[in-house]
Amino acid sequence: MRLFIKSNEYLVWDVIEDGPYIPLKQDGEDKMVLKKKVEMSEEERKKIQVNDKALHMLFCAFGPDIYSKVSSIESAKEVWDTLETTYEGTNDVKETKIGILNLSY
Repeated sequence: MRLFIKSNEYLVWDVIEDGPYIPLKQDGEDKMVLKKKVEMSEEERKKIQVNDKALHMLFCAFGPDIYSKVSSIESAKEVWDTLETTYEGTNDVKETKIGILNLSY
């Protein structure tokens, strides 16, 4: 999956690993707020669209059972993290599995 996504568009993989671009502006002295659509530049709109491309690539690769679990998630990173946790487990679970395998051999 990683190779497929990276070979199509590397920026898509960046969004999956790092999360979507969020266009912010400074409101007042220290407060950052989300920009309105009319305030965004064309470049910012393209950066936002990369998350949608990532979601599309991921959703097209899923069967109905997986799709139904993650279809309501709006961030490609959240989808990927959910799948990693569901199918690979957390780091603690991975370490436990490795320990069990080492003991059995």
